[in-house]
Amino acid sequence: MVNVDQSLRVGPLPAEIVAAARGEGFASFVRTVFAQLYGELDPALVADIERRRALDQEVFSGFWTPLLDWDADTLAAWSRRTTSLPPDVPYLSLHGTDPGGDYADWLTDRIPGAVAEQTPTRTHYPHLAQPEWFASRVHQFFS
Repeated sequence: MVNVDQSLRVGPLPAEIVAAARGEGFASFVRTVFAQLYGELDPALVADIERRRALDQEVFSGFWTPLLDWDADTLAAWSRRTTSLPPDVPYLSLHGTDPGGDYADWLTDRIPGAVAEQTPTRTHYPHLAQPEWFASRVHQFFS
């Protein structure tokens, strides 16, 4: 299994973020969030993503329902279920944005044998920023 820049250690979002995601300022809110996630991504790739992106508040809210609506206990239970994998399942977690200094330890406590790494380019899109490195790393992990 390969996880690309998605932390499994989650908690409920603050009320002001929930209001922004569900309110009239949705488009501005999402553009601000994604602008932060671009990081070191090549501006030409950013422009291409922006050109292709369609902001749909209903889709966004549906996808982010756990973080927008669930309480801390429900999210913790979800995280335990999500990270309950047999020990022989290979799990590579590649992060272009910083998941936190102790994330690798947190993840391996839940998924023995999991590998969490920070990618060379700081971006939510490491597979776009350095596709050759990304494909090589995934291939190496599963070899």
